[in-house]
Amino acid sequence: MKKALLVLLFVSSLAHADLQDAYQPFDASKNFTSESLITWKTVDNPTKSCSEERIRRGFPDRGNPVQACSFWEGSTCLIITKKFPTGDTIGHEMRHCFQGKWH
Repeated sequence: MKKALLVLLFVSSLAHADLQDAYQPFDASKNFTSESLITWKTVDNPTKSCSEERIRRGFPDRGNPVQACSFWEGSTCLIITKKFPTGDTIGHEMRHCFQGKWH
């Protein structure tokens, strides 16, 4: 029981930290592009679709569950999310479209 409570507290603190980070300013001068053609694909299972896209692009499958992902190349970007994402999720993935792997 104690172990389960510790895990729950840890996960809760991570979620809170991510939420706080979403409202922190970031340096937009680190963008690798100022223009990006973004394609947004909504799916029932983002983990499955993101894994398939990673493999299709020649990347190893991470095997971890995700809410969304993005893939960028030059000034084009693909965002994959579930059908009802949060604004934070879209913003997070759009930042990848302009700054690449920033975290």
